[in-house]
Amino acid sequence: MEKEMFIREVESKMQMVQDQLPKETLSKIRFNQLLILIDDLKGYTPQSKIKKEKKLIIDYLHVLVHANYDDVTMKDIYTLEKKYIHPILSKLDRDGYGYTIKNSWILVFLVFFIIDAILIATKVSKWYFHIPIFAIISGTFFFIRENKAKKMGKLW
Repeated sequence: MEKEMFIREVESKMQMVQDQLPKETLSKIRFNQLLILIDDLKGYTPQSKIKKEKKLIIDYLHVLVHANYDDVTMKDIYTLEKKYIHPILSKLDRDGYGYTIKNSWILVFLVFFIIDAILIATKVSKWYFHIPIFAIISGTFFFIRENKAKKMGKLW
């Protein structure tokens, strides 16, 4: 019963968002990706484990319906995404749905580059010839993962 209520509420709010906003604004809020995210939430099992995420998506849609778009900047949209969408993406990513945040591979590369630099400085890295191997491997893995998510419409 709860799933049907969620679906009805989300679909009505998505229709309101689509009716109220011009195509340019729909593109800015990643409307098509939002549809994919909502479909994944609808199909998630068991539904009882994503109550918080369902509430976040409903709250996000509520904000979108009632927002004034005359002076909305990309920073405003990113702030909303960070508050409402990123926690959902994090949950779905942990559960194998393939979501990722744009350019996250850069952060991963930098973190592992620092680790490699420490290993080089402490001479532990003599076995792999002072090449930042962990940074290269992890950066490549996350870059490929990001491209895969982009093709599936799951890159935020």
